[in-house]
Amino acid sequence: MNADLALLGRQVRHDLVALRRTPVTMILSIVFPLLFFVLLAAVIGNETLDSHQGVRVAQFLAPALASFGVVMATFSFLAVGFAEARSTGVLKRQGGTPLPRWALLGGRVGAALILGLAATSLVIGAGWAFYGVQVFARTLPAVLVTLVLASVSFSAMGLAVALLLPTPQATIAVTNGIVIPIAFVSDTFMVTGTLPPWMATLGWMFPLKHVVNLLGDALNPYVTASAFQFDHLAAIAAWGIVGALVAAWALRREPDRTSARRSTTRSAPASDARPRRSSCFWRARRATPCRSSPATPRPCSLPSPSPYSWWRSSRQSTVVANSSWTAARPSARSSRPPWPCMAPR
Repeated sequence: MNADLALLGRQVRHDLVALRRTPVTMILSIVFPLLFFVLLAAVIGNETLDSHQGVRVAQFLAPALASFGVVMATFSFLAVGFAEARSTGVLKRQGGTPLPRWALLGGRVGAALILGLAATSLVIGAGWAFYGVQVFARTLPAVLVTLVLASVSFSAMGLAVALLLPTPQATIAVTNGIVIPIAFVSDTFMVTGTLPPWMATLGWMFPLKHVVNLLGDALNPYVTASAFQFDHLAAIAAWGIVGALVAAWALRREPDRTSARRSTTRSAPASDARPRRSSCFWRARRATPCRSSPATPRPCSLPSPSPYSWWRSSRQSTVVANSSWTAARPSARSSRPPWPCMAPR
């Protein structure tokens, strides 16, 4: 058990080092949610809503953008990184090592978990330091459980998307096309106002809405109930289980799909009707006797003439200087023996 945990820890550290060497991914995963938080706080304003308790607008904006940071750091980051590693052959090389597959996937999920916690801490820390966001110690365990469960669930869904799509370019397009619309219907970018009823109902079908509500209630000074809301946690866990099952199915299907792709690219199709030269033709070219079909006998034992024999015969026939070489060429061509085994079957 201790050896497995040590192996998993080393793999997580390896993935974090690889992440540090690609700063673009870190910027998109961590700085992008913080940038959204700063821009929305500047556009909406950070007015005081309750002067008695000192509650500001950023108190409700920070947990929503922290949830968005979890999605960007786990779902998008893990899907794109896994797709790039598969397309460049990194996963294939790692699969040839003694490293177990569970450690390989666990290292990526662990790195995504740490990245998601960093993105959430950065957004909430910036809100606490510069925008007056209040953080309550009694709800910190619920916040930590929510972040860990959401990170694992979104990581499983990211793996499923990366394994189902063929290229990294398609993975980037699909993940962005999934995250941004779901963020809008999940009240991520809205503090005041309400969504249309159909859009609010649609948002409850996705896990991001449940993460936003859990973090929002944990940082809401007016909510005195327990921050552990098991209905929201169960919905997030259900999405994670579905993503893990789809990822496991796609991972088992991956070698079969690769071998099928290789077999189709290297072998000719069965309906290929291109003409083929028979072995009788090539044997006649080497001036060796060959067999002919009993139904259609052909002079297969004739030697194959040289391709330039008609040119030599035409040159010998042009004795007179004024005679044309092109005039002697048709007779020379007509006089040369036919190629053996060239008659249609």
